[in-house]
Amino acid sequence: MMHEEQRSTPFVDGHWPTLDGQAPLIIAHRGASGERPEHTIAAYRLAIEQGADAVETDVVVSRDGALVCRHDAFLSSTTDVADRPEFAGRRRLGPQAPRRRARIDWWVEDFGSADLQALRARRRFADRPSAHDGLYPIVFLDELLDLTTARKARLILEVKKPSYFESIGLDPFERLVATLRNRGLDNPHSGIVIESFDSSFLQRLAPEVGNPIVQLIGRKAVLGPGLDLGSIAGYAVGVAISKKLLIGGEGAKTRLITRAHDLGLLVHAWTFGDDLPTVGGVTAKAELALAVAAGADGVVTDFPKTARALLGASACPS
Repeated sequence: MMHEEQRSTPFVDGHWPTLDGQAPLIIAHRGASGERPEHTIAAYRLAIEQGADAVETDVVVSRDGALVCRHDAFLSSTTDVADRPEFAGRRRLGPQAPRRRARIDWWVEDFGSADLQALRARRRFADRPSAHDGLYPIVFLDELLDLTTARKARLILEVKKPSYFESIGLDPFERLVATLRNRGLDNPHSGIVIESFDSSFLQRLAPEVGNPIVQLIGRKAVLGPGLDLGSIAGYAVGVAISKKLLIGGEGAKTRLITRAHDLGLLVHAWTFGDDLPTVGGVTAKAELALAVAAGADGVVTDFPKTARALLGASACPS
């Protein structure tokens, strides 16, 4: 469901401050992850039912080369792997991450598809409802594509740490290209957008697929000459930025969206949620309204129902 009738809801002055003048996309972060365990079919399905324009997923790679819908390569925070004695021996020290100590955990690249299918998903945050913990299996990209294709829903697909997976012989590049190509989804009309923090991977991918490319930009990015939006515009249709780059510490709007729009780049902002920390000490709804008023072309949220209620208003939510 594209919800075009909701996308066309105008501000009182007749347009939204987005690049195309349309209402911003509501992008469900790992599905409706505020209400269901993230990256489960239940979370994706609920997001679509609640009026999300797109669902967002992350992709990592299993030992046998399957594309798996998980945010982290480690499994303990969102699955019951620690309760499975048959997998106790696979707990190990993982790779060193930039600015982080190496973690002892269970790693997706040590598990084949059959073992991953035996695991059950859990909520990430302890203060979110746990009634659905243990009910849903891990999702593979093919399963999610079946759902979004059937529901005619957009998909924002983030490839996680492609250089790391390439370094251990599990390069997601050919696997992703083949999956999209075999389904006839490697084109700009498929409703599938591909994003990553890895700009080299995106520049490598762009000539191979016709899907729109979005460059992810983290909250510690340097604004100004260090953030070369002009170069990004050469291979991407937009950027997805931390809300901290969009909204200043006092709730003031930065000029990043103006700079991006001047280059023809869309801007998606992440991550909003009813129970997540906000920027500038405002309420969660006020923070979301600030992003919309600043001209965000898409808002990534754990609670798409909240965003739909806000954007369903006919007046500018400022």
